[in-house]
Amino acid sequence: MRVDEAGALAIWVPQEITFEYTDAIWLVVHKTAGFHTAQECAAYFGDLSRNTEHVSSHYVVGQDGTIVQCVPEGAGAGANCCTIGNYAPFLPFCNGQNNNLNVHTISIEHIDPSIDNSTPLTSAQKAASFSLIKHICQRHSIPMRAGDSNGGIIGHFQIDSINRAHCPGNYPWQALWDYLAPPIPQLENSEVFTTQSADFHPYFVEQTPGGLWQCRHTRCLLGGNIRKYYSNLTIDGQTLPIIGLPTTNEIAVGAKRVQHFEKAVLCYDPTITAQPPGAEYKVYLLKLDDPLLGAK
Repeated sequence: MRVDEAGALAIWVPQEITFEYTDAIWLVVHKTAGFHTAQECAAYFGDLSRNTEHVSSHYVVGQDGTIVQCVPEGAGAGANCCTIGNYAPFLPFCNGQNNNLNVHTISIEHIDPSIDNSTPLTSAQKAASFSLIKHICQRHSIPMRAGDSNGGIIGHFQIDSINRAHCPGNYPWQALWDYLAPPIPQLENSEVFTTQSADFHPYFVEQTPGGLWQCRHTRCLLGGNIRKYYSNLTIDGQTLPIIGLPTTNEIAVGAKRVQHFEKAVLCYDPTITAQPPGAEYKVYLLKLDDPLLGAK
């Protein structure tokens, strides 16, 4: 079995302690509160004579930067299970085998020898962790931001506020957010919203250069002429277009394509012959009485 993360070592847990997987919505950050190497922790996961609770995680990141994969990303690891205490309100209530967060999460353990997870990540560990998190989010379209009901990155303490209040403990969250969405230098006003715009990265991920954008918040895709027209609906090229974020993907209505946004609905009509604003893209804002407004 091949690892999902290039360069990771494979120390697989027995298949019988993994879960049938559905989809990855959240990536969960953990620390071990014990162990000294990623290999040592992975060996414990796989030794069912010691690991009687059948716990595991997809990955373990060592203080030396070693990444060990223990569970395939196509399966659920035994890391999260149930919501307990004052868990994050956007998470579903989960209380057991048939109602289990392990089938909606990918988990990363980080070696911390201290029992309270107070040891800072080493430089090598931090670099490996940040890179791994980014790659997993890209592979599974997990939003690269703090978690909410649409997915994202969370700490174990947000699932279990009682038993895991200090997991992952001392973890450099702000440095992670800066790494995943680095500040963009201010540019001259371009009057077009692009991947270089100041507001782009908190809201969109570019799926293909010059092609599809995926909204981090709604997971909707934006492409083609509608994306080009949308890009021009910005005040200065640095701020989010005035119609807000997409709330649907494109909807086919005959030859036309309709897409809903937070504050408007756009329509692509390849038969346009008049010259309204945006005619070069054959896209226009729907009027309030247009029957296409109801297209879902």
